[in-house]
Amino acid sequence: MSREEKCGLHKTKAENLCLYHREPICVGCKYDDRHKFCPQDYVAVAADIPPSDQDREELYDVCRQLYDDVLDLEDGDFSQQDELKNKLNFLFGNFKSKINDLQTDTEKCVDETRLKCKKQYDNVKQNCSNVRIDIGKEMKELFENARDLSEIGGKMAVLVNIVDDKAKEMKACDPKYQLGLQLARVFDHAKVVTLWKEILSSEFIDSLFPPVSNPKFELVKELDTSQGSPEVKITGCTVLHTGEIVLADNKNAIVLIYTAHGNFVSKIKIPFQPHDITEREGELCVTFPSRSQIGFISKSKIPDVICTRGSCYGIEYGGGKLVVSCHLYGYKWLGSLCWQFCIYGTNNKLLQVVEKDRLGEWLYMSNGYFDFCPFRDQIVFLSTDGKAYQLYLTGPSRLKTLGELGSRNGEKLTALRSSGSTVITCHTESTGPIPFLASETSVLRLQGPIPSSGCEINFENNCAGAIHFDVRSRILVVCENRGSKYVYVLKF
Repeated sequence: MSREEKCGLHKTKAENLCLYHREPICVGCKYDDRHKFCPQDYVAVAADIPPSDQDREELYDVCRQLYDDVLDLEDGDFSQQDELKNKLNFLFGNFKSKINDLQTDTEKCVDETRLKCKKQYDNVKQNCSNVRIDIGKEMKELFENARDLSEIGGKMAVLVNIVDDKAKEMKACDPKYQLGLQLARVFDHAKVVTLWKEILSSEFIDSLFPPVSNPKFELVKELDTSQGSPEVKITGCTVLHTGEIVLADNKNAIVLIYTAHGNFVSKIKIPFQPHDITEREGELCVTFPSRSQIGFISKSKIPDVICTRGSCYGIEYGGGKLVVSCHLYGYKWLGSLCWQFCIYGTNNKLLQVVEKDRLGEWLYMSNGYFDFCPFRDQIVFLSTDGKAYQLYLTGPSRLKTLGELGSRNGEKLTALRSSGSTVITCHTESTGPIPFLASETSVLRLQGPIPSSGCEINFENNCAGAIHFDVRSRILVVCENRGSKYVYVLKF
């Protein structure tokens, strides 16, 4: 590109060079819509456009892309989130006379959540503005040959990490996600027992846990989680609302973290062998069955542990409740274990122990794991015999057998997970005339709120391990048999 003495917008004498558009600008151009968000640092119009050095050109492209990413973060429209409150007003208008107190508490929750998210949101935007200025300065350095390229490249690597962190912070500002956590506390079953079905059938719940329409499974990546270890045993997994994947390696006593695309991020060494893992408002909660303890990982450290009433295995969090399944070592008949569910508050205080159903029956089931829905105060337990059981933490309930939830001839239900109106199940089938010599294949099935919103995908391997998904980021994690090192990442 040849040098120009006049700007392209006003055809007047150009004094500087726009570092973003690589074009001459006059004094008036700085205030035009085209340039008002461009770097505020300038170089003389006579500078080389673009820098002739190839390495500088590549670093400039990184600067330009990073600058665009920061602009996108700053350009978010927070005002559209106000529709959440409008949906609430419509929901409560149908039975306002019955739930004035509940509406007051809920609107307060909405307003406080919105203010909290808005404060976080504004803070991220301000930080992005400062980062954008830093990027502009690095772009200027590329034109002036004032510093060694390795120094600029190092600074750009730091800025890339900063922008990645700001993008994650921006996702954490999502009012729908934060509001879903808070409202599960407000919608306590004892308060709204007469309105329970109306609330659950409303479109508001689906706005927090959006229903999946026209789904299709897509395999993103097959993870080899060995990370240099000769043996691996993945026993638990979770998907954060940002889409990041967290795995518990029981064999090596570590927690592995991957991006939503299946790229390795880091591993955290922990003192004992973990079994299951979940997220609780920014920290990871891990069960240690051999110690009958739950550990809490924050900033790669375990600052606190609590002891449980038995060997703790499964763990789930929602609505301010940390639900843990514990084996009491009691047997009713061969192969059936006595279980209890312990519910902890956000301060790790034991709130409730569910060890019998409402008819006074003990909870005898085979080994397995469970799924917890905070809005329904409901546990669905899947045992190794392929049977699913339903249990409500409050209200009239008994341990109800749900069968094998959509299994077809010859299949066994081996995994399940639900979120709102979306349910994903895994079914495994043996192929061969001799059972103990036969190979096993698995099929994943997704079922939404309507029959047409379903799909499935087949696996040649046995995927009888844990599964977890996040309905917002549409990331699904599927583990092979407990003890396998292979984990599959899918989008849906």
